[in-house]
Amino acid sequence: MKLNEEVRERLSTHMKKAVVRRRVDTARKIYDIFNMIGEDKIRHIKSFTASSFSDLTRSEVAYIIKD
Repeated sequence: MKLNEEVRERLSTHMKKAVVRRRVDTARKIYDIFNMIGEDKIRHIKSFTASSFSDLTRSEVAYIIKD
């Protein structure tokens, strides 16, 4: 993917493609959730870390966004 390559260039050329792909996927999940739930609900999130989001599946992200 073009985005993965752009991110890899900016982070480090020594990073493996799989690591970059995981980081981009986690960032997309976080962006998708925060973009859809709104600022008022974002303030209620207290117990999630970036790594917590990486454990979510795409279907779980879709469920969170839906509700």
